[in-house]
Amino acid sequence: MQLRKQQYIHPLRICLSSHEEDSQELNINQPDVITALGEKKTLNLKLKLLMVEDNKICQAIQKLILESFGCSVDIAGSGEKALTMFSNGYDVIILDVKLPGINGIEVSKAIRKLGHGKKIPIIGLTSENTEMHKECLAAGYNQVIAKPANHAQLAKILQTYYKEKQRDNEQLLLSRPVKGTI
Repeated sequence: MQLRKQQYIHPLRICLSSHEEDSQELNINQPDVITALGEKKTLNLKLKLLMVEDNKICQAIQKLILESFGCSVDIAGSGEKALTMFSNGYDVIILDVKLPGINGIEVSKAIRKLGHGKKIPIIGLTSENTEMHKECLAAGYNQVIAKPANHAQLAKILQTYYKEKQRDNEQLLLSRPVKGTI
């Protein structure tokens, strides 16, 4: 899918306007945003992601960017919805910290209490300060990225989890006995 600059710049400005102090520092022609959107053929991460974000415009933009990395993306618009969708077998969860209702901190804690939720990587997105980052990590997030997300940084993090998934799959295959052997 090829995008024209005007197809994503205006929604991106709207999305970032909710984080006024961040949007003033953002260069909208930042190469890593444009590069990330153009890397669909070079990145093929094949990760199944659950993105938890309440802002509809941010959902659309982030989904587009994550799909450009070769990921499949399901969206939960609230913490409650994320908890109902979690059992669908995701490779990574991208979780906004500030959500209406059950916030990201509580969602992370709830997921970590579930047996199959202890290992799944959770990447937090927040516009909050360093103290909030520490609180997120204590609640079970693996990493926290400042909003607006640096898409090159996000791609690098997802590549790491993709490589871990590949290693785990290879180890699983090697640990299975081959038919006809002792």
